[in-house]
Amino acid sequence: MSVRFTRALATVLLACVASGCDEPGPEPDKPDADELGVCELPVERTALDVDCAAIARIVPTGVAVSEGHVARRHLRLEDASGAALGAEFGACLIVADSECERAAVEIEPAPSHSNTALLVRPMPEPVSNAVLAEAVSNFIDSRPEGEAISVFRWGAELTQISTPTTDRRRLHALVASGLQPLPGEALPLTEAIDAVATPLALVEAGSHLSHRQLVVVAPGHAPVEASALERSGLTAALDVELVTAAGFDDALAELSARLDATLAAGEQVIRQCALDGLRDLSVHVANGGPTLALTDVSVLGAAEAGEDLACSPADQALEPALPEVIEIELSPSQRLEYDSRVAELSKEPFRGSVRTNLNAPGVLAPAKLKLRGNGSLECDRKSFSLNFEDDLPRRWLPDSGTDKFFLLSMCLDNRYVNQFTANQLMAELGLFGPKFRMVELVLSGQSQGLYLLVEKPQTALVDDNTRVRLIVRRGPDAEGAAPELKHSAGPDDEALATYEALITEAEARHGDELLAYLEGTMDLNQYLRWLALMSLLQSGDFVDEVYFMSTEVTGPGASAEDYFSISTWDQDDIFKPCHNGGDFEMDDPDGLLYCAEGLLDYAIFADPTIYARYVDELERTLAWLDQATFDRATFASEDSVLDILARDDARAAMVELLDDNPAAISYEVTEQEVRGRGAQLRELFAARRALLSERISHYRESEQ
Repeated sequence: MSVRFTRALATVLLACVASGCDEPGPEPDKPDADELGVCELPVERTALDVDCAAIARIVPTGVAVSEGHVARRHLRLEDASGAALGAEFGACLIVADSECERAAVEIEPAPSHSNTALLVRPMPEPVSNAVLAEAVSNFIDSRPEGEAISVFRWGAELTQISTPTTDRRRLHALVASGLQPLPGEALPLTEAIDAVATPLALVEAGSHLSHRQLVVVAPGHAPVEASALERSGLTAALDVELVTAAGFDDALAELSARLDATLAAGEQVIRQCALDGLRDLSVHVANGGPTLALTDVSVLGAAEAGEDLACSPADQALEPALPEVIEIELSPSQRLEYDSRVAELSKEPFRGSVRTNLNAPGVLAPAKLKLRGNGSLECDRKSFSLNFEDDLPRRWLPDSGTDKFFLLSMCLDNRYVNQFTANQLMAELGLFGPKFRMVELVLSGQSQGLYLLVEKPQTALVDDNTRVRLIVRRGPDAEGAAPELKHSAGPDDEALATYEALITEAEARHGDELLAYLEGTMDLNQYLRWLALMSLLQSGDFVDEVYFMSTEVTGPGASAEDYFSISTWDQDDIFKPCHNGGDFEMDDPDGLLYCAEGLLDYAIFADPTIYARYVDELERTLAWLDQATFDRATFASEDSVLDILARDDARAAMVELLDDNPAAISYEVTEQEVRGRGAQLRELFAARRALLSERISHYRESEQ
């Protein structure tokens, strides 16, 4: 048996499938590149388990090249109705080159990941609009727990109700306040879609999302041709579906079920070594069907590195391998520049080249680097900010693709487990945005030991959200320190004034008025949850370890307003006394706060209404963060540290540990030190949690 397909314009339009039948016969002659012809390639099996004719469309959903130089092209297979086809249909696919030869690639099924945006045209009448809002909320609740959802109000102007978030409580609150009735005409449909399409396409653009869905909810809207909803260019991957039915609750429930089926079907991944020189590849369906030309891939720096390069043998799984070692190489002149920065403790940039243990020999990428840190700047092992000059995303972290990183030495972190433990807990509570993991850093051929690799916070926030207005890092403002502006969509002075107004407006209000203001201006629950966690972990220094981000929301009169949420930062000071001897810590007679010393804290926690809300959040946090959950986080931290410090060169670089205990040059002693700190944290946590539980009981009794 053979599969017959026609070539035209030197491009393969059909190909064969390798799924096992009779032994292949002699290799057929290749047709000339300048003529139409027929290629016949043997199929290795007489029959397939699925009907390949069901495949009506091959949808590309993303392509990325890993650190091991393996290209992973993601595809979704659909039938004529647009329904996604399951993993078994991957047997129908084959990749061929322009000479009608099967390419040496792997095709395998993979799970799908998604985000969803809702573009909602409100109803004019309040009662009907309330029913619509309830249907939208029901749809939100029907989506998978980890799926980020954003919501936009489509009126005479388009405003954002919520940036993408997995926090259902926040979404429901913002939909309830922002999806206001539409008193007049709305923007034309295409104009409304155009206003949101590009920002949605750019959300998490550096990481892989196999399904980006825009659900347009417009009860009573006239039907439109399907082609009117199709996107092209940057927004081509955005699937747009228009819901016009008067029974919008049922229509949205049906749509949610279809989205679930799409996710359950998964997708196909084509793996190819990007160093193999294969070009002009196409993917095809057995026995005829749709085809898709594949984007050529290349590796920057490979041409300069030489010939006979190979992809990393460690990077042959479905998910890309992540580098364990980051290497910074400096030329003689760059080394002089770096040494000058170190001698002066200067944060001025310097240049270098970067590679990882997964890169082929000689493959390097130029980067701009800076020393970073405040108290840690004087440590022997420096921390670094790293920006790749080619602006291409690197797959250095799970579910991430960015070109900007921090490499943190953790030189002030006792046995290097505090910050990693706190980061895990903050991330699980929706408080810590950047991705992170442990690596080894090598500088000019010399190991610098264990480092925490983390996305730059402001970059991660901008990349993962839509309509970001400003980002500031709070300073110790009770001491007179100004906030540090990290991002502004408008003039810098206006952005800083907006942030300052959050505090001054809170200071001017009390009781229910204060509560209403805070709930309309910020994610109050998130902020209280952070203060609760800091109290539970007895963080001695967190006032300036937080980023405030404002995104657009729909406020009164359908106006675009600021809404603040937070992303927390560096927590190596857990289970420590308050910094500055607690001079700026606010007084808390009930003892449920710890080292709260921001001006916003002074404004809100002195109010009994907000304090009572805080106690509720603290109680929820204690219920979630039980001893077993905390223990798991500490064990994960210990294991991550020891995975790196099992290497002799990395261990020898840990000067802080060796200064404390020179015997830690031995792995066995290092393990004792790290495991001992983990055990100490578990004991401290148990005592603190018990104390807070007792104090909450006393507070409840006093309030009766």
